[in-house]
Amino acid sequence: MKCKILLFPAFIATSFFANAQSTGKTYAITGKANNSFFWADIKQVDIASGKVVKTLFEADKTPFKTVSLEKVADANTARSITTNPTGLGVAACALDVLHNRLYFAPMHFSEIRYLDLSKADANFTTVKSKVIASPDEAVYQSEENQLTRMVIAADGYGYALTNDGNHLIRFSTGKKPIVQDLGSVIDAAENNGLSIHNKCSS
Repeated sequence: MKCKILLFPAFIATSFFANAQSTGKTYAITGKANNSFFWADIKQVDIASGKVVKTLFEADKTPFKTVSLEKVADANTARSITTNPTGLGVAACALDVLHNRLYFAPMHFSEIRYLDLSKADANFTTVKSKVIASPDEAVYQSEENQLTRMVIAADGYGYALTNDGNHLIRFSTGKKPIVQDLGSVIDAAENNGLSIHNKCSS
């Protein structure tokens, strides 16, 4: 079932930092020294000092393990996550404090993955690939269908939004996650004509 949801600026404001303020820790998706546009490394940062405490995952360098919660994994996803779990870069991320996981969406796909922060080594899980349906022959998602905003809300659910704002995705974070497309968002009247559906103003 599709539903319409009013979208407020506070909800959609996101960055590549996922905070855990009670412990003074934050997690950041960063670029590389020789390629600042390849946002694929995951680091733990001290909030007070702003310094990197630990590198949890470095693309093309850190050994890792992967698993998919899907019964039948998408072939493109399987190739992507076994080569590099953060893919061609990360478009959005959110911290699940309850389960100690860093959820994220890789660029050029409409997928939900997470890094288990409780494990000493890098353990990645694909929750769902092709959250937004695409032609079977398509390797990558179109620009508008990529997930570029993400948050873990106070209700315990995770929410992700496509680039064009036409698909608000809700996902549970328990042992058997449920992923739902809640439909398109509606701009709040207070936006005064600025629309999340307009890529020049959102």
